[in-house]
Amino acid sequence: MKIPTSMLVMSVVTAVPFGLAIRDNGERRIDQANPFERSRARTVSEEDQAIELSNALEQQTLTEPDLRIIRRVMKDPSDLGLFGQAPASLGSLFGGSELGAVTSEPVFEAIGDADNDAFRIHVMQSNGEHTSGLRIEILQECDAVQQRLEQTWGRSPDSIWVDPAKHQRASFDSVACALTIEQYATPDAWFAKTGPAVVSLDQLDPSSRDNQGEDEAAYVRSLYGLGLGRGRGPTIMRSYVNHGAVTGLDVSVDTDRETAEAVRLRLTNLLGPPKYDATYGYSDWSGKLPIHFEMTSTHLLLTIGKRPQ
Repeated sequence: MKIPTSMLVMSVVTAVPFGLAIRDNGERRIDQANPFERSRARTVSEEDQAIELSNALEQQTLTEPDLRIIRRVMKDPSDLGLFGQAPASLGSLFGGSELGAVTSEPVFEAIGDADNDAFRIHVMQSNGEHTSGLRIEILQECDAVQQRLEQTWGRSPDSIWVDPAKHQRASFDSVACALTIEQYATPDAWFAKTGPAVVSLDQLDPSSRDNQGEDEAAYVRSLYGLGLGRGRGPTIMRSYVNHGAVTGLDVSVDTDRETAEAVRLRLTNLLGPPKYDATYGYSDWSGKLPIHFEMTSTHLLLTIGKRPQ
């Protein structure tokens, strides 16, 4: 039976280096330089499986991207192809797939579901839509992967890299040993009075209804959207609903001060000059939907409308 290409490639990524490194000295142990399983002996059964998998390549029809991935890993097992040469880009493991593209969904799902002991991939989605980011947990040789990352993208004081042209960013968590590559929103795409945006005043239109809890007097519903600028994680929105009508919205997002100031300027251009509190740096817009704006060194906070009493 023909092995599914995605599963074969993922298996080769983690297993072929073991088969290639087997010594013919009777001990049949893994080469000590292997970065996945350094200093760990493998059983004859495991080694045979790796050899069989390597031999299966001769009978399997693979695409050229698949072959490029396999050749790289066979040459240098520490290069998993998780990230590309450009900052915040996906590596060749993903075969040219792009975040947010419909055609990329099967690739992300196949790689995310594949079982291997080198890394684990979690698919991130924005409100259940297309894949907006990937969180990659490094399970082996964290220091080596981080070193390769910094050699490729350059050192970053906050371990964040941004590609403004693609609106894509990456961040590395050295404690969890996890690399996140995700899309982000610009200030113009993040806030709008009407129309599509991460945060839109349309979300508090009195004519809009939240039928999920129409019979409840008041409750809170959480939503998640693309992150903003040079930051980490999604935009978190808590909508306050009273008898099905959305009455208020609390918004929190991790971002840099420069981007937060750009959002304040956008609100001013759309809504007019705010009342500014010079002591705390707060900005308030009055009107049918009052808006309160504040920011810290790493967070932007918005309160729109009213919370239920």
